[in-house]
Parts: sequence; structure tokens; C-alpha cells
Amino acid sequence: MKYFVFLYLLVVFEFAYPTSSFGNISKSTISEKDEDSLEMPSQNVEKMSNQDCKSSIFSIGANYSYVNIKPSSKSSFDGHLGGLHAMYEYRPMNSFYGAAAFAWRQGSANGSGGSRSFIDINVVERLGYSFTFKSNTRLLTLFSGFGFRFLGHHLNPSTLSSDAFIGSFFPPFLTDETSLRIDYHDFYIPLGFLLEYSFYSWFDLGFYGTWMPQIFSTAKIKPLGGAFWDLKETYSNFLIEVPLIFKLPKRKDFSLVLKPFFEYWQDGKSTAKTSSGIPLGLPKNTYYFVGFDLNFLYSF
Repeated sequence: MKYFVFLYLLVVFEFAYPTSSFGNISKSTISEKDEDSLEMPSQNVEKMSNQDCKSSIFSIGANYSYVNIKPSSKSSFDGHLGGLHAMYEYRPMNSFYGAAAFAWRQGSANGSGGSRSFIDINVVERLGYSFTFKSNTRLLTLFSGFGFRFLGHHLNPSTLSSDAFIGSFFPPFLTDETSLRIDYHDFYIPLGFLLEYSFYSWFDLGFYGTWMPQIFSTAKIKPLGGAFWDLKETYSNFLIEVPLIFKLPKRKDFSLVLKPFFEYWQDGKSTAKTSSGIPLGLPKNTYYFVGFDLNFLYSF
């Protein structure tokens, strides 16, 4: 009987004071507050994850390289290069990726086969897609694209020896000339990835890898009429980079990037022959580049 009385009083209390009931309080007051308090953290997390991830990135900086140039089966040349580079990237999270870059470096190299001044100009565009994972602390970009590279060698006859070439076709042409210039023009397809990991709010670490197989290569030799000679394409070219990204504490749109790198590149040997069937003898060159880039980066 006492249970029926208690139930009756509870029903009466419910209808008499609907705004003060337990059910309505939990539904209209506690629930709404809890929902607000539960929604706000997720909104804050979203803002925090997006506020430092701008879609566009522009970088400009200087580079230094140590280079070892080795013509096939001949002595090598060692030297130092310096230059400038710039890049624009469109890199939103979980979306389309695009980039365009220009790099220039120049210097000289010396060896037992003589000495040469050297210039390297590289222009490349990249298209791909970016993925985020691990709560947006890791960013992975896969890309391909198209690149053009110009490698110029200017050889001084006063220090030039036959070790710079293969065969006996070139030396007679050098005796009456004041200089010899060999310009390589390489078209290639970059295939690679960009991986970045956010350690702290002020520091990111990256690892980049790019494979650069050639699709068409020529060489132009001066003073031999300035004709373009076809070269055998090479496919083992690659670039490894490890960027250290330091974000400025008061201006998070700006960053300083120190990027050590190693690059392996080859120019194929000439395929042309004289009318009598003698190979022209332009050797295959193998390049080893070791150095670093120092970039100033702006995100917007």
C-alpha cells in the first residue's frame, strides 16, 4: 500500500511542478549544458588542428652543395656549389597537392683531368594528394610531375686533359679553341613522397624521397657547331631530403627550414656516331651532391 501512495505522490509532484522535475531538469538544463560542454572541446580541437595548417606555402632560400663529378672510367672532379631556390606549394590536408619550384646553383670542380666551372638549373612542377593521420600530427603527400634540368660544364683548355673524355674524337677539336662548353638538357618525371611529423608546436621533422627517371636527354657542345646530340637516358637518379622545420613562436605563419640532402644523378653517354661509325665519345657523368638548404617559409 505504501508503494502505491509513494507512486501517487510522485505523479502529482510531477504534474504540479513540471519545470522542477528530475526528468525535465536533466533534459532541458543538464542535458543542454552537457551537450554544449561536450561540443565545445571538439570544436576547439578542430580549430587547433586547422589554424596552423594553411593551404599555401611559399619558400625562398639559399643552398650549399659539395659535388663529386665522375666521368665513366675516368678520374673524378670535386668542388663546391652555392645558389638560390624558390618554391610555391598548395598543400591542404586530405586534398589535392600542387607545387612549382626553381633552383640554381653554381661553382667549380677540380681533378687530375683538369678543372671546370659548373652550373645547375632545375625547374619542376609536382601534382599529387596529401593525407593526414595520427590526429593530424603526420602529413603524407604522394606526387608525380614533370621536370627540366640544365647542367652546364665549362672546361678550360689550359688545364684540360684527355682524361675528360672517352676515345680520341674530341682532343683534336680542342687544340685551336679557347674554351669548350658542354650543356646537358634533361627532361625527367619526378615520383616521390613528402612525410612530415609534428613533434612540438614549434618543431616539425620531415623525410622526403624523390625518384627522377629521365625521359629525354640531349647535349650541346660548343664550339662543335652547337648541334644537339642525343644521350642515353638514365633511370637511377634520386634525391633524399630531411627538413628540420622551426616555427617562429610569435609569428606561426613564418618558419625557418634547414634541409640536409643527398642527391645521385647521371647524364647518359652520347649515342651518336660519325659517318665512319666512330662513336663521338661523350662520356656518361655521375654526380654525387651532398649539402643543405636554408629556407625562409611563409604559410598563408
